[in-house]
Amino acid sequence: MTSTDDVAWTRKMLKSELEDQAEWRRQKAIEYPHDRRNLDSAEEYDRLAKTVKDIPDNLLVAYSEAFEDTPDSEGWQELLKDIFRGFSDFANASELVQAFVDAKREEAEDEESQPPLSDAESLLVRSLTVTLKAHGVPSDVAEKVVRLIEEWEKTETAKS
Repeated sequence: MTSTDDVAWTRKMLKSELEDQAEWRRQKAIEYPHDRRNLDSAEEYDRLAKTVKDIPDNLLVAYSEAFEDTPDSEGWQELLKDIFRGFSDFANASELVQAFVDAKREEAEDEESQPPLSDAESLLVRSLTVTLKAHGVPSDVAEKVVRLIEEWEKTETAKS
């Protein structure tokens, strides 16, 4: 069970992460003054950081639990990069956190729905397949990539 202190800590960490991202983007804006995306992203991170106080406690609990197994989640970093790229436009921090929680749930459901590994399928291939699907890689491209990895694994196994 998550305590009030845990929720407060999570809220503080999230706000700090967004503020840190904003500052980093401001530094990049100085380094690359002709790239307006950095300054736009900094403003967006600042705006989101100001709304962290409004995130419902139960959503922060779900967010915190989503990080239990992966503290440096690639999914979280992807959501932040999408803000920079202009792919995501969250109305507030609650929407950002909800998007992350939803993505983690979908990832967990995908993993649970996977059959057990067969002798012919490696953990690398399974992980790669899930990752390619999560990033929306077209199935024909994903199949080619997986086949290349499978061939490489066979070659490596033969060398051993």
